[in-house]
Amino acid sequence: MESLKYFFKNLRTAFIELFSKIRQADKKFWIIFAVVIALVIAGIIGITAANQKKNSTSSDASKTALAYAQSVAKSDYLTAFSYTIAGKNGFDKYVTERYISDYDKGNDSSDESQKVINDMVIVMDKFVSSYIELNGFSDFDAFFSQYFESLYEKILTYEGEEFCTRKIMLAVIKQNLNNYKEEKESELEDKYIDEGGARIKLKKSDSLQFSEKETKTIISQKSEKANEIFESCNLKTKKIKEFSKYSYFVEINGSTVNNINVYVCRIGSSWYVDSTALVY
Repeated sequence: MESLKYFFKNLRTAFIELFSKIRQADKKFWIIFAVVIALVIAGIIGITAANQKKNSTSSDASKTALAYAQSVAKSDYLTAFSYTIAGKNGFDKYVTERYISDYDKGNDSSDESQKVINDMVIVMDKFVSSYIELNGFSDFDAFFSQYFESLYEKILTYEGEEFCTRKIMLAVIKQNLNNYKEEKESELEDKYIDEGGARIKLKKSDSLQFSEKETKTIISQKSEKANEIFESCNLKTKKIKEFSKYSYFVEINGSTVNNINVYVCRIGSSWYVDSTALVY
């Protein structure tokens, strides 16, 4: 909702300036004014719809779990991340504060930044593919820790410290994850080309809502590492009110190829995927 507050604040300023000239406005002005109003309304509708969609998902445990599982099944880890506790404040903020800040030593104003981004995407694509194939992506913390350490070393080696910047590193990791998603999509389409492509479907195989007592036990057994990750997201495990687990079979064209387990926790009125549940 912060985006709406910022939007309306700027909108108010714009209207004050517009109405100060309104008595001297000509026909051309009114045409432009009408266009501006139309764009404003469209913007409000777009922002509101996006917020409502996100809120309707996070306010429901099963919807949160399913949205996460669907993203994982499609190797869309950027979207999957957004449903987790780590994604609560946004991808950019989380990875910048937790991983990139120690390596942010350069200058974003360089005209060569885009070339560096393109070169590093090529270099790091292999790292991302190899890591996920070997370890999966459940442990976000382990992945990002190794990824940004490697990226920093590669930039130092091939480009120089002046290119070790937040802007460049964020651009590279996002493109790497998008490339991995597209690579997996392409592989599936090729594999199932004789069947008209790959049709991915999730089927819920089990669900479990933990009791209040069980939830307290889960919280008490959280490791130091898990608590650290929660705190890095400005959350505390003791604020967890409910825990649920959902399991899904992943089917491609009717055949089961995988299964996904998702743990979700409620903090306040919102549900998040507990990305520490399976690894810490």
